[in-house]
Amino acid sequence: MWAPAAFGLTSLLMEGAAGLEMQRVDRQLKARQQAAAAELVQGTLVRELTGLAMRLDDARLFGLTSDRLDAAAQALAAWEGEAPAEPRGAGHG
Repeated sequence: MWAPAAFGLTSLLMEGAAGLEMQRVDRQLKARQQAAAAELVQGTLVRELTGLAMRLDDARLFGLTSDRLDAAAQALAAWEGEAPAEPRGAGHG
């Protein structure tokens, strides 16, 4: 008479303990996954993209020379009715 009830109670307690352990492991794995993703972003992507940005050549950005960019800026300013901006590179030297 007591054996089935004791078995049921023991089984319920074991399932509860196993469930709690699985939740704990799940939280640990999620924390490790977030740390690995942050390390990937900071350690690899940010470093590589920063290096790429530093290696870009302003004179040929988007395949345009600074003269063409200056001409486009002046045309835009004229179209908008504003005074043209100082050409790129002027005053730097």
